Amino acid sequence: MRIEPEKPRYELKSSSTGLVVSIPAGANFLVLAFVLVWLIFWTYAGLSAFAEAGKPGPQQTFMMFWLIGWVCGEGFAACTLAWQLAGKEELVFRGAHLLHRVSVFGLGRTREFSSAPVRAIRAVPQALSPWHERFLMPPLFGQGYGAIAFDFGAKTYRVGASLQEAEAKEIVAELQKRLPSEAFERSSKA
Repeated sequence: MRIEPEKPRYELKSSSTGLVVSIPAGANFLVLAFVLVWLIFWTYAGLSAFAEAGKPGPQQTFMMFWLIGWVCGEGFAACTLAWQLAGKEELVFRGAHLLHRVSVFGLGRTREFSSAPVRAIRAVPQALSPWHERFLMPPLFGQGYGAIAFDFGAKTYRVGASLQEAEAKEIVAELQKRLPSEAFERSSKA
């Protein structure tokens, strides 16, 4: 069987705001199908529980607590589905400064790293299981996870959760051609 090289899924372009790397969330059709079927049955179960919770009796208190868990499960599954279908990460480089945006259908969170320069931009192996990183939830909180790492102050941040290691290496190589060399140097404080 002959295997052809895959095209990268990211898009790298220059704009008036700086150098922009757009990375779509990875979609796994097996996970998508499972979550979609699960969501249909879970929604039906929740609607049935609403009907039961409206009836007086000893089950009413239990159903109210169960519905709280149901809402959490429904939200998690809906977010997983939305992330796989329309999620994306954007990295905007302005000199040695960085904006990191994670969004689904245009809604999301932006972190701006600008008070001190971003240093030691590099490709790194994925730290977590690919199932967690790519398919379940967007990397909205904490220092993140992903195949591109950089140092900012005394912390290391990771971005590009759905990138393959080879894609991350390609992006870093392109960034080295277009960004100041300081962005790739280790901090002298270390």
